Amino acid sequence: MSQSRDVEARPDVPRSLVRVQAPEEREYGRRLRQIAARRRRLEVLQTEVAVLREGLGRFQVTCDARVGDLVAELRRVRRAVAEYERRLERLLFAVGAAALPEDEEEPVPFARAGAEPAPGADAESPPPEERPRPPRLDESTEAELKRLYFDLAKRCHPDFARDDAERGRREGLMARINDAFRARDLPALAELGREADAADPDFGARPPRERLAWAEAEVARLDELLAGLKEEAAALRRGDLHRLWSRYQERGSRVLDVLEDDLEARLVAEGRRLDRLIAAYRRTRDERRDAAVV
Repeated sequence: MSQSRDVEARPDVPRSLVRVQAPEEREYGRRLRQIAARRRRLEVLQTEVAVLREGLGRFQVTCDARVGDLVAELRRVRRAVAEYERRLERLLFAVGAAALPEDEEEPVPFARAGAEPAPGADAESPPPEERPRPPRLDESTEAELKRLYFDLAKRCHPDFARDDAERGRREGLMARINDAFRARDLPALAELGREADAADPDFGARPPRERLAWAEAEVARLDELLAGLKEEAAALRRGDLHRLWSRYQERGSRVLDVLEDDLEARLVAEGRRLDRLIAAYRRTRDERRDAAVV
């Protein structure tokens, strides 16, 4: 028997108490459950990634203390090898005396770990990373960015808080709004606008269609965050540092002893390779100059 017939058969149930939920309301409720589940999963993943970052960061410090100088010197020698391979190739294809290279500064072959840095070594170090500049936007996008920012600033300013708890929430949200505006990140500002909508005490009085649109956008946003965290966690676990860290947790400092010996052997081999290249370069240069004089 249908629900409507049950109600008709029970005159003691007032018709005013019977409320059939609209499809949009049902879908909104389903989306709210999805949002709650995704937020729980997001908290778990954020904790996992934070633990990974912290553990790998501490282990990176340990590795740098043990083998950092060896790694830096190995990189320097390998850059010198690549440079001398380039010089030698250019010399072999030089035509005529005018094409012969001038005397070029030659790198110190290789210094042992813990030795004083070679002269000019600082010049080979990569420049420090600069803070990325915000992208330049076209005129219409810039206007929309400013309009949305000022609208959010008026709606979310901490001075409009009703109590201390709301003030704290508004201060955190306003800081994120300012960061997004400085980065010229229009999608982030739009997302913060949806977040501000949901936090509005009057949000529940809005039409079902508006609440459903927010819930669908929130599900999509959380899915994107979850995908990013999963990829970050996978990338951290795929890295060489994580593999070394796993072995270090199983075997202790012996792992770093083996790594140190391996780096020493590589450094010696690359140093010999560099010495051979320098000798070949000098010999070829002198032969080409002698031939040009004759």
